Order: sequence, then C-alpha cells, then structure tokens
Amino acid sequence: MLRKIPGIGDYTSGAIASIAFKEVVPVVDGNVVRVIARQRAVSANPKDSATVKRLRKLAAQLVDPVRPGDFNQALMELGATVCTPLDPSCSSCPASEFCHALSMAKHDSTVAVTDYPVKGVKVKQRCDFSAVCVVELLGAETLLDKNQSSCKFILVKRPEGLLAGLWEFPSVSLDGETVPLARREAMDRFLERDLKIDIRKTCNIVEGRYWGICSHFQPHSPQVVC
Repeated sequence: MLRKIPGIGDYTSGAIASIAFKEVVPVVDGNVVRVIARQRAVSANPKDSATVKRLRKLAAQLVDPVRPGDFNQALMELGATVCTPLDPSCSSCPASEFCHALSMAKHDSTVAVTDYPVKGVKVKQRCDFSAVCVVELLGAETLLDKNQSSCKFILVKRPEGLLAGLWEFPSVSLDGETVPLARREAMDRFLERDLKIDIRKTCNIVEGRYWGICSHFQPHSPQVVC
C-alpha cells in the first residue's frame, strides 16, 4: 500500500512498514547492500537490477519476525559503523562468524573483505551548460501599487532524463560556454517556442536584469547556469 504513494520507493516504504507498523519487510540501503554482499560473498555488481533483487531477497530472509524495525535499523547501523567500505572492523563485528567474505580472506591472501561488493565502473562526468530565466508576471495591481503584489512566477516541469518531473524556472541547454547575447537569444527562442511568450510582441518588459553565472554541482552532471 505504501509503495502506491507517489514519492515513496522501496527503501522508504520498507522503513515505514517495519519500524512503524512492525511488518516483516527489509530495508535495503547502501550499508545493508554492503553487509549482505560480504556476508554471502556476492561478487556481482550491486547496481545491476538482477543483483538488487537478489540482495533484497536475501535481506528479506534475514529480517527478525519479532522486531523487524529494530533489526533493520541495526543492520543499517552495522554497515555504517562497523562494516564500512574501506576499513571494516571485522574483529569487533557481531556477525563476523557468518561472513563468507571474511572466511575467504582468511584462507586466501589474494582476497580481501573490501573486495565485496564489487566496485562499479565510474562514469566520466560531463559538464552541462544551461541558460535560466526567472520570469515574473506582474498584475495590474502591482504596477499601480508596489505594496500590493499579485505577481506570479513561471515554472516548468523538467522532461524525461535527469531530475525528470521536478519543477524549475525556464531553462534551455547551451552548447558550451557562450556570450551573454547568445544566452539571451537562446532563452528568447525557448520562451517563444515552448511558452508562447514573445517579448517583442505579446508582453511588456517592466525590468530586465542579468544575474551572472553560477555553478551547480550534481553527482550525475555538474552544471554551469547562466
């Protein structure tokens, strides 16, 4: 039922169900993936969809039927504080006797606990350039009396791809760094084509202002916003 609520995925639904409602369901985050991958010596890529399903199934088999919420929180804490990515404290781990990766490492010097889970190939980052326009629509009341504001701002929903479905100020992608005039012209074309706003014909500009350039870093793709 929780999964049907927009914005709630497997992790959040599992956390709510097990902690708040005592349902025997797993909570799988990066820490849990690391613990289970080492416990069962799962060498497959943890980001692969088939591997994700397998790890989730293994996590579901481990959940304590009496205290599922406490168990899930303990498993996440174990991964965060003991079974860490680079320097796991295997000697103090309460689950070390069940750890297949540790057992293999003890019998084979070429194997290390930190070999699990396998590291995915890093994708080379790209840098995107965008022009963003903050469009404020002023009502007649605002023009007559600045203390009485009836202004509105235009927001658009992002298309498929990065951050799809989120709302933002109108933006248009650029082919690398450009001069201010080229950015302005690209934005004018976007406003006219997509929003039917022709600054030369269909509206009066009360004030125009260039705010400059800023950088916005995202793990997927750094952006330079103009």
